[in-house]
Amino acid sequence: MSQQSGRAWELAEVTIPLGVPLNDVPVDEATKQCVQSLIESYLQAVRKEGWTPLSPRDWDALWSEGRIEVCVRTAWLGLIGQAEIAAAMVRLGRPVPNSAVAV
Repeated sequence: MSQQSGRAWELAEVTIPLGVPLNDVPVDEATKQCVQSLIESYLQAVRKEGWTPLSPRDWDALWSEGRIEVCVRTAWLGLIGQAEIAAAMVRLGRPVPNSAVAV
């Protein structure tokens, strides 16, 4: 728990599952936009529970901070692999109800 604006905040580090195929490096704009759309959809859902992002959530910031997870998924008999953007990690926070902190 943290304090911000005179209130206690609940903090969370979430891993947003993505599963987006990675066909080229450097990553093309269409793939970045797909990832961004999935991240924003996830965040829209958690906003209903009072969560707000506390860290950058755009592709460039997440990539430069090492908060994008890339992995290789093996398919048939483990001989053929497909790289994918597996997940993004984002820090979230929300005020704790009735938690005014004396300053």
